[in-house]
Amino acid sequence: DIRMHQVLHEEHGAIPLEVTPPRMTDAGFATLGLAAGAARGATGYAFAAIQRHSERLAEALERSGQFPALRYRPRLYDALDALFLH
Repeated sequence: DIRMHQVLHEEHGAIPLEVTPPRMTDAGFATLGLAAGAARGATGYAFAAIQRHSERLAEALERSGQFPALRYRPRLYDALDALFLH
């Protein structure tokens, strides 16, 4: 019966939605995910940006052997987030 179910595990969490500049790292290291500014402050969306960023980092690493400083999104989006959240 589709109406019968048993909850085996529940998860809870919180995503910080602060608009903070990404942290830069030394050559040879790449900051990823939320620490690198992946989450949009106004929406909290991060997954797709993290996937695109990771792919771009992997391609750059394969080409040059170094992690470049890559932005997750255009600066305009950061400005819009700052406008809507402050």
